[in-house]
Amino acid sequence: MIPSILSAARDNNGGKEQQLVVTGCSMGAFHAANLFFRNPWHIDTVIALSGVYSTDYFFGEYKPTDIYLNSPLDYLRNNHDVYYLDRFRKAELIFCCGAGAYEEPMLHDTRKLQELLAARDIPARFDYWGTDCVHDWEWWQRQIVYFFDSLLPA
Repeated sequence: MIPSILSAARDNNGGKEQQLVVTGCSMGAFHAANLFFRNPWHIDTVIALSGVYSTDYFFGEYKPTDIYLNSPLDYLRNNHDVYYLDRFRKAELIFCCGAGAYEEPMLHDTRKLQELLAARDIPARFDYWGTDCVHDWEWWQRQIVYFFDSLLPA
């Protein structure tokens, strides 16, 4: 999948190589983060809103290889590869979660990811919005505008 995405991005950019921005909310946040942490040399910015970052939410402790390799909180704990860690440190990482209705599992995993990245000296921005911020599109629309505005030059 990555080669075809990169090829399309290159074709749409006059043949020039470029880094990708990945973003998503809820399961999309999980996929954006997982895509970055597995392919950090192609992506330089992540904006993940209200995601879970462990497969525990779906599979509990069941973790054969295919599930483990798609569970960032698990495989990042065991990734000591300097090449990956250096690339993680060069990226713009933004994770956001509300504290309102239906955000509990996402809030838990976002805090765990914050602890894990901090322990590895990987800079990332973590924003926690209030109890009025629920797991819903209305909030994600506000958040994505807010974060893109902070990334783009004035």
